[in-house]
Amino acid sequence: MMSYELFRDIVSERIKEFLPEEFGDYRVELRRVRKVNQSLDCLNLMPPDNSAAASPNIYIEEIYKEFEEFQDMDRLLKQTAELIVYTYQKLQPSFGNIDFSQWKDQIVINLVNREENEELLKELPHRDLLDLSVIYRFIMGKSGNNLATVRVDHHLLEEIRMTEDELHRLALENTRRMFPVVTQTMDEMRITAEEMLEEIDEKKTAVWEEGAPCPREGSVSDIRARGKAGGELKGKSEIINSIQFITNSIHLQGAAGMLYDDELQAVADKMKSSFYVIPSSVHEVIAVSERFADPGVLTNMLREANAMEFVGVEKLSDNLYFYDRDQRRLSIA
Repeated sequence: MMSYELFRDIVSERIKEFLPEEFGDYRVELRRVRKVNQSLDCLNLMPPDNSAAASPNIYIEEIYKEFEEFQDMDRLLKQTAELIVYTYQKLQPSFGNIDFSQWKDQIVINLVNREENEELLKELPHRDLLDLSVIYRFIMGKSGNNLATVRVDHHLLEEIRMTEDELHRLALENTRRMFPVVTQTMDEMRITAEEMLEEIDEKKTAVWEEGAPCPREGSVSDIRARGKAGGELKGKSEIINSIQFITNSIHLQGAAGMLYDDELQAVADKMKSSFYVIPSSVHEVIAVSERFADPGVLTNMLREANAMEFVGVEKLSDNLYFYDRDQRRLSIA
């Protein structure tokens, strides 16, 4: 098996063989890019005059995984080249010289794990919440459930002439307007997952590719797709209604719903109790009434799920949270 390091070098050396002649003067750049929960090798094709407003990021680790499966270097290089050409021809004109100050109503919030993104957070305006941090993104485009986004760094914050407080308040408002918080019972989530799985069977394709987070076997979110707990608790409506999934209207980055106290209080009022919050992923959290929860069991379940290799960028936290209904306060359990 070819090593990752050798694969990376071959891709950077040979990619221009598969590009049209107009890319002949373009420069291949390899750099290390910090992303949420990880750092990746990124390949960019840059024009000789550096005139590109946006260059596609090709993440070498991602295509290496495909190489490990198919062992076809030329096929991968051809696909990668096609992606680069498509981005420059179709997407580049829409970026132009963006005046981000005109996009303030498109700034939204995301939640990330603070410790695992310590280096990335040095580059970004952010606000801490428990063991998490709030970061901000511009929504530049949307197709189905796929979002094209640009992270707000310190340079962009200066460009749009806002303070971090102003940025935070505006992003909270925008996020709620654009991606409203959604709460669903375990049964409702299970039914949704079953309908999606039926659609997969019919179309012979994975709807998750459209951007919806896929329920991962063995993860906390697996409760949706497999319906185990729903089956075991069938008929016990009080218990079922005391487990609530908190996400947003597109089931992407829905854990940000934890930032809205009125939404958490509404869940507590519906349960008629305080509740534990399982941060199952960046896309959703699970609220479990304190009347039916063992915090030790929930914590173990969460950490076992997060230990799975495929959790990766979707991981939010290893810590269980607790929302106190009377004090209207969220804390680490």
